[in-house]
Amino acid sequence: MSAEPESAPDPRRRRRRAVGIALIVLGVLTILAGVEYVLLQVDGRMVHEFAERTTYRQAKTAIHRAYPIGLLIALAGLAIALAGGRLTRK
Repeated sequence: MSAEPESAPDPRRRRRRAVGIALIVLGVLTILAGVEYVLLQVDGRMVHEFAERTTYRQAKTAIHRAYPIGLLIALAGLAIALAGGRLTRK
């Protein structure tokens, strides 16, 4: 019952794992970009005067317009992260 010494990790496997981790990070950043996109569409400017504030109706309309694009960006980020996860497992 002799144990064989473990060989060094295959360079292709290490590279594949590194690419997978990079894709996971890119996917998470893309998800955050989708969320940030929606938030900036609602109130992307600094308000210094009370009279310049955004009304509820303006905020609601901005969310409804920005949500589909933000959702697509976030789902693309999820797909990228899942692809990266798949690469790291193989």
